[in-house]
Amino acid sequence: MRTLTALPFALFVLAPYTSLQAASLSVAAKADYAAGTQPYSIAAADVDNSSRPDLILANAGGNTVSVLIDKGAGTFKAKVDYATGKVPLGVAVADTNGDGKPDLLVANGGGNSVSVLLGNGNGTFKAKVDYAVGLKPYGVKAADVNSDGKLDLLTANSGGNSASVLLGNGDGTFGAKADFATGSAPLQVVVGDINHDGKADLMTANSTANTVSVLLGNGNGTFKGKTDYITGSAPKDLTLADADRNGQPDLLVANTNGNSVSVLLGNGDGSFKGKTDYATDTAPRGLSVSDANNDGKPDVSTANFNSNTISVLLGNGDGSFQAKADFATGTGPFAVATTDVDRNGKPDWLVANSTGNSASVLLDTTSFQPIGKLKAAVSVPVGPGVGSTVAGDINNDGKPDLVAASYSANTFNVLLGKGNGSFADKVSYPAEGSPEWIALGDINHDGYADLAAVLQADLKILLGKGDGSFMDKMNYAIDISTDNIQLGDLNGDGHTDIVLADETINISVFLGNGDGTFLPKQVFPMNAPTANNVSLALGDINNDGKLDVAATINTFTDTASYFVRVLFGKGDGSFSAQADYPSPTLMSGITLARLNADHYLDIVLTHRFDDTVSVMLGKPGGGFQNSVDYPTGRLPAAVKTADLNADGKTDVIVQSLGDPAITVYFGKGDGTLQGKTTYAINTPEDIAIGDFNRDGKPDLAIPDNIDGTIGLFFNGAP
Repeated sequence: MRTLTALPFALFVLAPYTSLQAASLSVAAKADYAAGTQPYSIAAADVDNSSRPDLILANAGGNTVSVLIDKGAGTFKAKVDYATGKVPLGVAVADTNGDGKPDLLVANGGGNSVSVLLGNGNGTFKAKVDYAVGLKPYGVKAADVNSDGKLDLLTANSGGNSASVLLGNGDGTFGAKADFATGSAPLQVVVGDINHDGKADLMTANSTANTVSVLLGNGNGTFKGKTDYITGSAPKDLTLADADRNGQPDLLVANTNGNSVSVLLGNGDGSFKGKTDYATDTAPRGLSVSDANNDGKPDVSTANFNSNTISVLLGNGDGSFQAKADFATGTGPFAVATTDVDRNGKPDWLVANSTGNSASVLLDTTSFQPIGKLKAAVSVPVGPGVGSTVAGDINNDGKPDLVAASYSANTFNVLLGKGNGSFADKVSYPAEGSPEWIALGDINHDGYADLAAVLQADLKILLGKGDGSFMDKMNYAIDISTDNIQLGDLNGDGHTDIVLADETINISVFLGNGDGTFLPKQVFPMNAPTANNVSLALGDINNDGKLDVAATINTFTDTASYFVRVLFGKGDGSFSAQADYPSPTLMSGITLARLNADHYLDIVLTHRFDDTVSVMLGKPGGGFQNSVDYPTGRLPAAVKTADLNADGKTDVIVQSLGDPAITVYFGKGDGTLQGKTTYAINTPEDIAIGDFNRDGKPDLAIPDNIDGTIGLFFNGAP
């Protein structure tokens, strides 16, 4: 399932969002879980659709991969093993066939192959299928390197001094390998767009050459010749992160014989500065990046084979790191991953212990300063009639930008972010009509953000150039006023599709060709009388790996009626069954989110004249429970969700037209909401969310129609 065609190869992003308030690091003693024989690699992913990360380990001595399902509170069930090829050394998790279910990719060092185990979505996996790669593959990754919307497979081949690339077919199968020369004995590979050209580049850690190789991508699945950069002694793992928070990807490398991490700061053009080394404990073998102390700055952790520890080096945010702090693991730690396994908003450490045949889980117990309170709005001038507003990186500099539609000026307004909470002066583009709704996505697979806009009777496509500007592509007639626009992959072909709702209660679908153009629209009648205020949300509601639609229907005939209609996607761009859920009053905004820890998407919607926001918790099969209502300001409209207070639980933001204001509710993680904090703004028109000052916390951008400004509400008020 692809809910949105995302811009690929983003830098390390702090997740969940975090605070500038630094805290002393506190880590609980390890808890060990049995793995297979000689686990060499570890990954964390939600493979059973529970909204909790599970553990996956590649067991070099057992020719298996172990799956440990999270049972809550950072604890795990006993392992289940699945057969792999010979001597599995690396593991990655990705949805290779677009069915919304994570699959496993295992690099088999003794079999010169990668095993692909397709997921069933419930924590179990199908039998392996092997694909030939280079000699003694070690690291494995999945990424779209030929810009076709399908995941490809990459390995670092320690015996072949090469990286293998296998292009994906989008159905979980892969083509024959193509090999690209690297330095000697590469043990790990990473993929990212390090020169901001919208094309995937690859890097390898070369363990006997004491270098990293950088191969810039051509965008078609091939790569230019390598450029090598010196590291410490015996580099065996690496990752990309924005260590100095300047929007450029940097390289961090674990040097096993050097007892160090090398940091190579990126120049943004595909090249890197010389290394700076930071001491770790002995024989660092694996490496991971997270924000361990909640200060919004990337920190680095290493798994230290000889000392049976992890080292945590807190980042200063300028590309440098503090002295290490060490914490005990099982014996022979070989790899480390970081993610929040106990859902408290703090990243934890997961370690593969190669001689202990175990996984160690170390929970982050640091006391963080509570966040989520917003500062008073800072106004950014845009112009009259500012309305629908979206956030995204449209000039590929790693800093969030804003695009705002002005329906009275008939323009699209681009405000390029500086990464410090301020923006360059707006640049306006003629809309050739009154823009009502806008959305961002990579429509033509070039790695740049494109703009889709609803005018009064047209769907307008503007392709991004990657420098913050746009060029006209095409207009498509939509015949009648449209109330909403959503982007997603409805037919599983890896291309961005567009879904619209209009005031005749029809759903219009434009299937994308992947080049910026679309097939003629398909219209799906809702078979309801004329209505208004139709809003849409996209998501996999019934967990079948296909996108569904939830729409608010407000009908006005002799007797008014209100209901939420769910259309279940068939995976080919059309819809099959539908289900209706009555509402007592007229509805405005709708969104889909996970407010509790079950497997199902929940509905959050606003009631325009009832002054409430309602939560309908999802049930098996795509059903929903009765709504629970929470009071809002007067005339609530748009609704969005985010984790504003970094507790790992989804919060709700509501725009109210009658007060006027925005209202924030904090999620409790069980499907209920608590608190109600209101922030005044003159005439709120929409809600956009982004980390505009790059402090690791989500901020809000609220267009103010009468004032002609965007109000920026920065997170983290005292």
